[in-house]
Amino acid sequence: MAHVLPRRRAVSDSVAVAAVFIHKATIATSSPPEIVAQTFRLTMAELRVLFAIVEVGGVPEVADVLGIAPTTIRTHLSRV
Repeated sequence: MAHVLPRRRAVSDSVAVAAVFIHKATIATSSPPEIVAQTFRLTMAELRVLFAIVEVGGVPEVADVLGIAPTTIRTHLSRV
């Protein structure tokens, strides 16, 4: 982000006619998973299963990857 402040009156051609202030602009926000969890009131386990389904695939594959039973995956998905 930059702010440019003009001088009121230039004294001569060799004098600066503006001051430029530059600083890094940042926005303090939550991470996308946190936003999803807050918006839909998901537990961390439900959120983990949701993202695993998106990234890995179906219930059996996610159960293998997360090391939990397929019935547990289905329970979390029913709450999502």
